Amino acid sequence: MFQLNKNSILVGVAILAVVVTGCLLLVNANPNIASSFSKLGASDDAVAKNAIEYISKKLLKPEQAASLESFSMESGLIKLKVNVDGKSYNSYVTRDGKLLFPLDPIEMNPIPSDQNAKAEVRQEAQPETPPA
Repeated sequence: MFQLNKNSILVGVAILAVVVTGCLLLVNANPNIASSFSKLGASDDAVAKNAIEYISKKLLKPEQAASLESFSMESGLIKLKVNVDGKSYNSYVTRDGKLLFPLDPIEMNPIPSDQNAKAEVRQEAQPETPPA
């Protein structure tokens, strides 16, 4: 049979150390991967439905209700297409369901160079000062 000696124990410990280090680096690089392996995190569908429920109960008037038209992943967030009174709105929620962004985002693309020019301000008169 297989006999344990000092060399085989050292090789086993080295392999185990490499595997553990690799797992830690993987989880550190992408924290969401831990929940996908353990299945402890909520699914995107459940997060989207919880967000719609929250919007309906906490953000809208009692006579209004929100419904989920669709959802997709965008820039690491869940993009929700929400219908309220026949109008569609985009909302975003984090994958863990902790943060809700109920309004459309502002894209931070570079501003075209012609809009970077400073406005010229003319000085026409002295500012008024309040009486002492």
